[in-house]
Amino acid sequence: LIMEDKKKRPDSQLWLMNPYTRHELRFPSPPNLFRCVTLASLATPLPEFIIICFSSRCLQFRRSTDVNWTLYNYDDRNMIADLAVFNGKIYIISNNADIRVLNLTSHPHLALLKVKGTADLNCGSWKLLCFDKQLLVIGGITDHEVYELNFLKMELVKIPNLGGQALFQED
Repeated sequence: LIMEDKKKRPDSQLWLMNPYTRHELRFPSPPNLFRCVTLASLATPLPEFIIICFSSRCLQFRRSTDVNWTLYNYDDRNMIADLAVFNGKIYIISNNADIRVLNLTSHPHLALLKVKGTADLNCGSWKLLCFDKQLLVIGGITDHEVYELNFLKMELVKIPNLGGQALFQED
């Protein structure tokens, strides 16, 4: 459970709480305003997690081992629509379906992925989902289409059906 102190004071905090064990961690709130918070574990030798706060133009993250927040202003003409943590990297999708990656294992650098097939996607509400060792791109304007990002060919592959699986989207 992630809770935010809404009073917006200089000492405001984000609280991470396990409702079953009642174990909680508190972190200072990030320096900039945000609309979404994501929490993910990182595949590192030591147990580590990352908190990511983002808005349409700003990405802020803090690993559990960091002292301060790392801030990235998203200066692209498009806005951040969603993000996901996959294999130790933060993947960002814009409202135009451009996909960028932020590698967390080296010096953090935001890079555009040259993915075939994104130019064929219409503008819409795009989401990223890590599912069964895959990075999925979901969305569209009316029909929710599902694509897998094939990293070997660097292309989006449309998934015609999910078999017995169901996806639920929170707006």
